[in-house]
Amino acid sequence: MKSATRLILIDVLDKNFSGLDSPLNLIMISNYLVKRGIINKKNIRVISTSSENPIKTIQLFKPNLIGLSVMTPFYPKAVKLAKKIKSMVNTPIIIGGYHISGVPELMDKVFDFGVIGEGEEVLEDIIKNFSKKGKLNFQKIRNIENLVFWKGNNIIVNKRRPILNVNKIPKIDWSVIPKEKIFKHITTIKFGIPQSMKITSIYTARGCPYHCAFCAHQVLWPNGSGLRFFSTKKVGDEIEYLYKKYNIDCFQILDDTFAVSTKRLSALINELKKRKLLGKIFFYNLFIRANLVNNEFAKLLRKFGAMSVFLGIESGSENVLSYLKDGPLKPIDVKRAVKIFDKYKIFVVGSFMLFSPNETKGDLDDSLNLAKWFVNQPNALGLVHSITTPYPGTKLWNYSIRKKIINANKVNWSKFVMLNINKIDTPPEIFFYNNFTNKDVEYYWKAFRNLSSVVTNKINNYELWSNEDKTTQDNNYLSAKSLERKIVIRSLKNKFLFFIKYPLVSLNKLFKKPKIIKYTLKEINKLKK
Repeated sequence: MKSATRLILIDVLDKNFSGLDSPLNLIMISNYLVKRGIINKKNIRVISTSSENPIKTIQLFKPNLIGLSVMTPFYPKAVKLAKKIKSMVNTPIIIGGYHISGVPELMDKVFDFGVIGEGEEVLEDIIKNFSKKGKLNFQKIRNIENLVFWKGNNIIVNKRRPILNVNKIPKIDWSVIPKEKIFKHITTIKFGIPQSMKITSIYTARGCPYHCAFCAHQVLWPNGSGLRFFSTKKVGDEIEYLYKKYNIDCFQILDDTFAVSTKRLSALINELKKRKLLGKIFFYNLFIRANLVNNEFAKLLRKFGAMSVFLGIESGSENVLSYLKDGPLKPIDVKRAVKIFDKYKIFVVGSFMLFSPNETKGDLDDSLNLAKWFVNQPNALGLVHSITTPYPGTKLWNYSIRKKIINANKVNWSKFVMLNINKIDTPPEIFFYNNFTNKDVEYYWKAFRNLSSVVTNKINNYELWSNEDKTTQDNNYLSAKSLERKIVIRSLKNKFLFFIKYPLVSLNKLFKKPKIIKYTLKEINKLKK
């Protein structure tokens, strides 16, 4: 018998923090609860504060259980939201996600419970303790593993349960969120040719075999990497459904490190081939470690449909890399990987972290030199630079507490952002100043910002953008925001100038190919959207 629970799961984000991702983790939890028969689908909502008003949804839906998924920089926002909810209704509020999993002992009293680690089985156990009248039995649920709660003035952190068996995770029911939130439109470069595409995010695994000093994800999987692969059939089912149902032809796989073995990558290729999807769907910014890249791996990625990869370069200094990264990785690995990817027309986004513990000016100069080399590579798609940030539960966090760089009882969590979303020219909070002056910080941040602009300008002026008018026709004129608008304007301008210069030729083309009018009208219509 299903519970009488009415549950809202809220992804707490800043309105300016809206990437490609739908609240996929919450969608998976929702789907797990429904498929397990724990809750009726009509009694669950999944929303994000980046695009929706949670208070309005709560007032309309009238839940008797509310769950908030929270990352560290948005913890103050979550506390504020929870207090506002409590002032309106006496509904139990649960907090989950990376932040509370990293520092459960710092949970605010406004939250009735915290969930550390993966949330599916914990929420299942909580919901089973609702009465038929929709009331939660607080006493019974206090023995649930992975649960955090207040007992008087003390916080109780229950023992951890084994990580979830991924075979229990069912195929996602995407209908729990509106259709327009399932995918977005992007314009990117597909094997050297610009193209407008529909994109969404998926997982093919959980966990990671590495334990990097800065990675907040690892707090979800204690006592080991937590690496578990979804079956290739499950991945194939997900991709095929999204391709056929929503015409999605581009996927960003959110695995922490994608395809850590050529054997698994080959299996995924065979799965897509069996479903006749190879060459029809493509992959964007796959997370790859440079030291895993060789010709065989890159060739398989190209066959798989990988248009671009995301390399966590982090630093040009071997000393800094040996501290930050788990496992072997050297600057020479980065250069070799970028060149191999260029051979297969796979573009690369490179990411650097600045101002790490004990980092010197010489180390930063090494990073700057590597970044200068990177932006001059023909397949450089983007350069990302961020501040090394000690997220709770990480090696960097423990170091910061030990060295008294951070006082856990007096933390401004909103400063844990790595990037300034609104002020990209200004660095956010620097945690590890070492011997740097403000002038040093400004110099290196500005230098990386300028290099980032070099890549952006190069991509915006890519020589083949003029072919985009043909590409967008083939893709049903999907809008791809500002960059595509620029391309459309350029296309219309070129057509107009061509007509003025060669009116007879243009009219002759028009009579032979009347669809040109149709395409041109579609281009004009896109500018109105």
